[in-house]
Amino acid sequence: MPGEHSLANILIIDGDKDSAAILRSILETRGYSVRVARDGLSGLAAAQSEQFALVILDLSLLGMSGDDVAAHLSQNKRTAKTPIMVLTAPMDTSQRVRMFELGVDDYLLKPASPVEILSRVQALVRRRTEAPALAQGKVIAFIGCAGGVGTTTICANVAQALGVRGSTLVLDAGWPLGALAQFLAAPPQAGLRQVASQKLTVESLGTYLAGGRAGVRFRYLNGVDSLATDGFAELDVPDLVQSARGLAKYVLIDAGDCAAPFSSALVGQADMVVLVMALERTHIAQMRAYLDRLDGIGVRRSRRLLLGNRLRPSPFGVRETQRFLGEDVFLIIPFEGDRLAQCLAEGRLLLTQFPACAGAVAIAELASTLSRETAVEA
Repeated sequence: MPGEHSLANILIIDGDKDSAAILRSILETRGYSVRVARDGLSGLAAAQSEQFALVILDLSLLGMSGDDVAAHLSQNKRTAKTPIMVLTAPMDTSQRVRMFELGVDDYLLKPASPVEILSRVQALVRRRTEAPALAQGKVIAFIGCAGGVGTTTICANVAQALGVRGSTLVLDAGWPLGALAQFLAAPPQAGLRQVASQKLTVESLGTYLAGGRAGVRFRYLNGVDSLATDGFAELDVPDLVQSARGLAKYVLIDAGDCAAPFSSALVGQADMVVLVMALERTHIAQMRAYLDRLDGIGVRRSRRLLLGNRLRPSPFGVRETQRFLGEDVFLIIPFEGDRLAQCLAEGRLLLTQFPACAGAVAIAELASTLSRETAVEA
C-alpha cells in the first residue's frame, strides 16, 4: 500500500541508468524514499551525508568497484550498521564468498521480480529500524545428532563468517571434552570449568576468552579440559548466557551431541538452533529423537534449522530425509573430503583456506541466513 514505508530512506548505487530507474519506481510505489547514485564515490558520499535504512548496491560499477564500496560501507562507523543488499548480474563462486566476507547482508541476481525485491527489502529495512532496540547479542546453538558429524567444524566456520558482521563469541559446551581449542590447534587454557563456580559478569567472563591464531575473527570460551566431570553442578547457565550476550553481537554455542548435564538449559536459551546430521541412515534416525527433545524444551520449528553434512558420498538426499523426519532440511553441506582433512590437520578454517569451494560457500550462506533470522525478535 502506498505510503506504508514513507519513513524508510533507501540508497541505490547502480551505474545502469535504466536498471536504477526501474528499481526506484518499484520502491517508490510502495512508499519508500529513494536516492540514486551512479557510481561508487557518489554512493559513499551520499551514505555519509544521509542516514539510510538500506543500501542496494550493484557490484558492476565504473571507477570504484562494488566490492570496494561494500568494504567502505561495512568498515565506516557511520554506515557499518546499515544493511547492504547486492542486486547484480550472475556471480561466480569466488565472488559470492567475497561478497559475504565484505559484510553484505543479502543478494539478488538480475533480473529479479518486483515481488522478490520488495520482500527482501522489507525484511532488511525492518532489521535496520528495529535493531537499535536490541541491546543484547543473539544466541545460536549448534547440535550434532552424534559425535563426528562436523558440528564443531560448522560452528567455527560460521563464527568466522559472522565475525565480519560483528563481534562474535563461541562457547564450547562439548561433553565430556570440549573440541574447539583442539580444532583450532590452540594451547589449553582456563575456560568453562573455571567459570562454572563463579558469579559471572560481562567483565569477568571477558577475562576467560581466548582468540584464535591470526586471521580468526572470533573469540571463544575454552571447553571442558579433562574427563573429570565434577565442578559443573554450580554452573549458572542463564548467568553465563546473559554475560555472553553482553560481550558480542553473535554468541554461538557448540553443544556437541548435547550430552552435557547442562546442555538442555543452554540450548533452551538460544534464539536459533542449528541441528547437524550426517546423511546416513543411522544419523537421520537419531535426528528424529533430537527433534523430539527440542520440542520438549520448547524450541519450536521456527527457531531451528536442519543441516545435512556430507561427510562422504551418500545416496541420501533432501527429499528422502525430509520425508522421514517430517521437517524441512534447510541446507546440505557438500562433501569436501581432502580439503577438510587438510584444514583439520593444520587447525585451519575451510572458509579461509578454501573460500571458493562449495562447502565454504554453503557455510557463508548459512551464516548470512542466521544473521538475518536473529536480527529481530521472532
